[in-house]
Amino acid sequence: MEPEWPEVKPLIGATLIATERLGSVSVTPEESEMVEYLDALGLDSSYYVDRGIFHLGYLARMYVLLVHANFVRVGPGIHAGTDIQVIRPITFGESTTVRGRVDRIFRRKGQGFWAFELEWVDENDSTCLWATHTAVYDVKKKTIRAA
Repeated sequence: MEPEWPEVKPLIGATLIATERLGSVSVTPEESEMVEYLDALGLDSSYYVDRGIFHLGYLARMYVLLVHANFVRVGPGIHAGTDIQVIRPITFGESTTVRGRVDRIFRRKGQGFWAFELEWVDENDSTCLWATHTAVYDVKKKTIRAA
């Protein structure tokens, strides 16, 4: 059963502290979009097309769908890293649900970071991929010094 959809909230520290589970996003990834993504990176898609599976970088970008479905940005954000664990590849034409939960928030060098866990599940509610995504949600403002 899918978690109840939360209301869309501003992406700030107080909201992240109060948010445990994120609403889910159901998607059916498109082979053509993956090929376009890999072409833009200058990568050959034939390995993935021949096997009928999606490239992990293409799937990892789905964190953006989850963020946009749950939060409204109030400032810039910076991707800091994504660690992915593959349980099994996601195949062409397969419907997938991306779920998430806020794992932690922290500050480093004056910037606010958040880490959240993502899970890609198939129609049988079995996990295909699991990831931890870390990003800056509160970018430190630089001050300009007069000469």
